[in-house]
Amino acid sequence: PIHCELQEVNLKAGPSYEALSYVWGSPTRTHPISCNGLTLLVTPNCRDALIHLRRRVTKRTLWIDAICIDQGDSEGSKKERNNQILQMGEVYKTARRVVIWLGTADQGICKPFSQKTFELYRSVDFSQIVDNEWFKRVWTIQEAAFARHIIL
Repeated sequence: PIHCELQEVNLKAGPSYEALSYVWGSPTRTHPISCNGLTLLVTPNCRDALIHLRRRVTKRTLWIDAICIDQGDSEGSKKERNNQILQMGEVYKTARRVVIWLGTADQGICKPFSQKTFELYRSVDFSQIVDNEWFKRVWTIQEAAFARHIIL
């Protein structure tokens, strides 16, 4: 199971962190994770990213919007969410790097890179990458534009 710890920190004075840029996917299908001992429901894309990005031995500090921004329906949650949206540019600018999550290998993302040699770049079908939902969202493109360093 996925266990994470949520900390409230000052964006400027807080620890070094990575920000995750991904497409949420369907909000109707969710998976439970443990966050500060409580159950939090996340989308399959968020869960898959956490599974693939987590480190088993050392801690990894990630900022993930669905976890770090209160997604509740109360007035307080909506106010916090609106406040956080105004700070999104700063969140991605301040991150040590932005991790762009396009999906799992079984979603076809890694197939163009499965060859051991890249002798013929023309044979690689990059359309599988650029046709990914991540490239069709304004939010994600903005997240990448703010990044100082990107890892795909």
